[in-house]
Amino acid sequence: ICDVEQRLTQSETRFVKQEVARPDDKPFVTSYFRMMQKSFQALCEKYTDNQADASFPRGRRICCVVDRRIKMSKLRPNRAAKEDEFMEIARLKQADGSEKKDDMYFYFPPNDCDRVDNEQGMMKEIYFDRLRQCLIPNSTYKEDGGLCLMRSITPRSELLRRAITSASACNGGLMTFSFHVDAEDEIACYFHWNGQCTRFLPEDVAVILPEIFSESEENKQFAALAKQVDDKSVEAQDVQIVMDDIKYQDKRFESFYDMINNDDNETK
Repeated sequence: ICDVEQRLTQSETRFVKQEVARPDDKPFVTSYFRMMQKSFQALCEKYTDNQADASFPRGRRICCVVDRRIKMSKLRPNRAAKEDEFMEIARLKQADGSEKKDDMYFYFPPNDCDRVDNEQGMMKEIYFDRLRQCLIPNSTYKEDGGLCLMRSITPRSELLRRAITSASACNGGLMTFSFHVDAEDEIACYFHWNGQCTRFLPEDVAVILPEIFSESEENKQFAALAKQVDDKSVEAQDVQIVMDDIKYQDKRFESFYDMINNDDNETK
């Protein structure tokens, strides 16, 4: 993935950045959502005229990246001829010696993939197509459309110089939640990870994510408590608050999902 801010800056992407502290208190999903809302408002105030475009953000893509990495790849200054042009560096600590905060970026994608509609309307597949085209632009996106046209570099450097898309594996280090918003009660979420994609329901926080994250005791406890809705312990109630904060509806899909999972509809 390399340096996200460098990618956005050099590609002339319209973005805002905010540092987000990792709260000590749990759960912190609600506070994180508030910070996301604040960043979105800052992006709109900086780059849009809502009075001139009353329909905004209808038909538009808006991206958010939260960088929580401990280390990242960065261009090597003054490299020798045979050296890899990228090196692994640790993310710097704060001036007071504390761990670096998470970096949150809100941005509009490049102009050739920033909309999910056109004059004829839209197709559902366009959500996937746009994400397949660009998620995080590369520094030279305006010149090469996300492809690295340099041939005198190593295969690794060529890969790191490309745009990040939904097909980018990134060694499993990038998770993408893509929300397809067609109406207030028609919001679909798709989970992209390691070049793969699946439909993601709110309850999948406790079903899919535990299969990806490390099997620490804390993660095991979270997954177990998320399934115990009748547990009245403080720990279980904290987990349920997190689960309750994750709300979105897709009534048409829910009706279909309930129908195919109804025991009476099983094929004999």
